[in-house]
Amino acid sequence: MQAFIIYYEFEAVKNKGFIDLFTGYGKESGIDFKLLFFDGSVDGFKEKYKDLFLNFRENPLFESEITNHISDGGNTNQNYDNKLLFVLNRTRCYELSRYFEDNNIKVYNSSDLVRIANDKFETFKFLQKKLPDINFTDTDIFEFKNDFDAFKNAIEKFSGRRAVIKCVSGHGGSEVWLVDLEDYNSIIDTFKAISDSNESKKYIIQEFVPSDSMDLRVYVMDGNIYSAVLRKGEGSFKSNFSLGGGFFEYKLSAEEEAYINRFIDALSGENYGFIGIDFLVTSSGELVFNEIEEMVGTRMLYNIGKNDIVKDFLENIVI
Repeated sequence: MQAFIIYYEFEAVKNKGFIDLFTGYGKESGIDFKLLFFDGSVDGFKEKYKDLFLNFRENPLFESEITNHISDGGNTNQNYDNKLLFVLNRTRCYELSRYFEDNNIKVYNSSDLVRIANDKFETFKFLQKKLPDINFTDTDIFEFKNDFDAFKNAIEKFSGRRAVIKCVSGHGGSEVWLVDLEDYNSIIDTFKAISDSNESKKYIIQEFVPSDSMDLRVYVMDGNIYSAVLRKGEGSFKSNFSLGGGFFEYKLSAEEEAYINRFIDALSGENYGFIGIDFLVTSSGELVFNEIEEMVGTRMLYNIGKNDIVKDFLENIVI
């Protein structure tokens, strides 16, 4: 049996350890992981790997057969070597997930979830519709066109408050700025910082939530809370581990679990392996939704040393 794990090549280099975990645990389970590279074009990807995909189209996946095969310890006479068990799409490209869905191949994560979770404004729209009784941070969207007057007009509805500006497709704490809308110099500095990207992109602007640079990352596997980690920023309002923030395992209260499960329930019907849901933690201890991390990293979990999310994923979901 085989499985694909797909990355942009430069991200595969950064995530070699993560890929190696899948390769190692896959061998123990009789799953041969094949690493495929994506360059941003689904058509180019299909052309590059057309011979490989043709082979699997001629040997479609029958989940009941695969499950029985694994339950029997793999000791059957039937040849399952060319069965494609599933695909891990680690590219944030929802069209790539849709390609596999259209070919009746199980893919993590589903195209709808990849699309929604990798657009911060779409995430808020989706959850606000699903959870109308929950108070979300005031959020608006604008397109940055390297025009200061247009930029100032786009954010003026938040005038008199500190606000956070984020690229809708950003991740890992990149392309996030805190702006003081009562300070003209702060507005200019933020405009210049965004201009340095030299791209016209869509951004959201949100009211700033005082949180002492703390947030809670909740890892979710197959619709269930897997683990929670409290993160604390160092010298920044951002708490991302990749930016040097500290972290430790956090035990959720029953009330917190119930609240978080409402967000998980809102995602029911979507096919996903494991994701992260991030909440800001206010000074009073209130959880305020921040974002969904669709291609969630696992370094914090392994640094804590209590969880083996890759092994658990293969054992609890795939097998």
